Amino acid sequence: MSRGQYQVLYYPLLATSHKVDIKYNGLTVAESPIELHAKNPATGKEPTATGLGLYQARVEKQTSFIIETLGVTAQAFDIFVTGPGNVVPPNEAIPVRCYQQKDKNLLAEFKPLSAGPHKIEVLHNREQVSGSPYVCQVYDPTKVLILGAEDRTATVGEPVQFRLDRRNAGYAELNVVAISPLGQDLPIEVAGVPGGEGDLIEFSPSVAGRYKLSLTYGGEEVPGSPLVYTVQEDRTPTVFGKGLTLGQVRDVALFKIDGRGLEGEPRVEVQGRTRTVLQEDKEETGLYIVKYIPEEVGHTAIHVFWNNTEIPGSPFQARICDSTAVRPIGGEADHLGCEQGRAWQYGYRDTGAGL
Repeated sequence: MSRGQYQVLYYPLLATSHKVDIKYNGLTVAESPIELHAKNPATGKEPTATGLGLYQARVEKQTSFIIETLGVTAQAFDIFVTGPGNVVPPNEAIPVRCYQQKDKNLLAEFKPLSAGPHKIEVLHNREQVSGSPYVCQVYDPTKVLILGAEDRTATVGEPVQFRLDRRNAGYAELNVVAISPLGQDLPIEVAGVPGGEGDLIEFSPSVAGRYKLSLTYGGEEVPGSPLVYTVQEDRTPTVFGKGLTLGQVRDVALFKIDGRGLEGEPRVEVQGRTRTVLQEDKEETGLYIVKYIPEEVGHTAIHVFWNNTEIPGSPFQARICDSTAVRPIGGEADHLGCEQGRAWQYGYRDTGAGL
């Protein structure tokens, strides 16, 4: 082949349509996928069976295939479909219906009830036709589980990973498509988990913004899809205000979170008996105001999260005091003025950490 041209050679093992996905540097090329049709070498020479229903089907959905009889009477054929052996009941006989077509061929229909390999036997005069018995892979996309994708935030340049568990979903084509904030397809890596218990999905965001991942199994979207990730630069919001370090019992303490220009949102947890309100500034998008009212004196831990990740410096420690518990002692009770050279004393009890 000349420079830049590639020849692909493969040997189909099943007499059915084959879809070929072509990617270059991890990205799908134009006109991909292409579809190729493989024929049974015995077609036209002896009775054969053909159709996607011999090889793949969806749980609880009617599927079918054609028996090319070459004019032989329908009574000469027998069809048996057997369910998988690892379900209850095992190796169940699946009902099959046959219909004579105008061209004298037979249309066979059945509805699988569980995911897993089903054995299909097509007999002509009690002999297996060419290719029989067939193995029909029955799948159930509702049984695919997405694991480890609870946190939908990420940082530019750092890989994002999650897993798929499809042990109970049967076998079908898995397709994962990631769309970047620029509307472009993103290269996705799909690798097997050690032990064969699932798939590891990974992508690396290159720009900040929202990424949408769509996951299909056998052409159907799986539960939880699409996944939307918020990706930001390696920056964290700034937190400032007196309420981070000091507060008064039964009075409003306040501080602010400056996340302007960042993707995501904050979350605040103030320990102890407090009432907390978090709201975005009406005039400054991305600037958040936190107000809390402490109910007890002492040191209070303030946890600040951004996109469910605790920011550097958190938790902050605020000293909560009760100034109403402070009172002057000594001197004349009815004279609170100061005299030159006279010392005053203040008594404080249960005032907290404010002094």
